[in-house]
Amino acid sequence: MIQKTFCILAQTPTTGILKKTFGLICFLKLVDKQPRCCRPSLYVSFITYTSTIFTYLYKSYSILFIMFSKACQYGIKSVIYIWKQSQVGKKVGAKEIAAHVDAPEPFTAKILQELVRKKMIGSQKGPTGGFFAGDEHASFTLKDLVEVIDGEELFTGCSLGLKKCSEINPCPLHHQVMRLRRDMVEMLTEKSLKELAEEVESGATVLSRID
Repeated sequence: MIQKTFCILAQTPTTGILKKTFGLICFLKLVDKQPRCCRPSLYVSFITYTSTIFTYLYKSYSILFIMFSKACQYGIKSVIYIWKQSQVGKKVGAKEIAAHVDAPEPFTAKILQELVRKKMIGSQKGPTGGFFAGDEHASFTLKDLVEVIDGEELFTGCSLGLKKCSEINPCPLHHQVMRLRRDMVEMLTEKSLKELAEEVESGATVLSRID
């Protein structure tokens, strides 16, 4: 019955990818309830099924399926905006930054303070103060920022939530996920945040939403 269910799910259109993923997670709970003699054949079905999902993700979306948290999105846009203003000698306050990146001011201020604490940007108090970025911040990349805001789980955690998952002791998705992570790390370290800001300044990319 379980094998038949997985065959049906695997043949559904790729637009049903969320249903496929949900089925994948449920499998690990269902298999424990089956007699041990049936488990080998169930694992074959599971491997085939997960291969279908990751082939689709890798070919169609590659690394773009990764979703940053809202805090991380605000942080990325904020730092790029700070760099953009710093290149013309300006320091900017949280209110101005929040307005330009379309984010709530209190939330933005909290994110910026954490980035200052981690020395990814600088800040100066007083009437002419604000947030800024300089030579000491020039080497930071998107990966650095993601780790500060969202943590290292995206790069190190097990995709199925297992406490111990490695090359020696891999979960069923470990090797596929590792390939995706290598691409992700390459993408997030390809350019510095300063370079991304320079692209915005030149008009090659945009920071504000286009309605």
